[in-house]
Amino acid sequence: MIENCAIYISDPAMLGSRLFDRSPDIRSYKTFEDKRGVGFKLVLAWGEISCKVMSEANIAHHLNGFEAYMSDKFANEDDLLYFRSRLHYVRTCLGMTITHTEGMDDEVHEFLFSMNQVVAGLMYLHDTVWDWSREALAGALKE
Repeated sequence: MIENCAIYISDPAMLGSRLFDRSPDIRSYKTFEDKRGVGFKLVLAWGEISCKVMSEANIAHHLNGFEAYMSDKFANEDDLLYFRSRLHYVRTCLGMTITHTEGMDDEVHEFLFSMNQVVAGLMYLHDTVWDWSREALAGALKE
């Protein structure tokens, strides 16, 4: 089962009701704030996604660590340079906790890849970095 995912976005203005209202998969959504930060919860037919928005104070440190962690996983130098360039422009990181009905992995994947495509993000899922185009750039599932 898919339990976690992260999406790295360069334009945080993409997130919000203009996006969520247009998605046929999202049944409802609401924002929240707790002692650990802010975020939003999406309710879908197959389950829920709780999205924490990383604070501005933590994003630079996190991106440096993410780049260091992934750098040796790239087989292609051009893909590594592309990844580093994309990370340079990231302004928002969504940490996602996913709960869903067993056997619905395909629907969860489709939603996550579609969302990443719409926000033109980089997605970290299954120890793999995926581009907005659904191409695996590096990691466990890179062919």
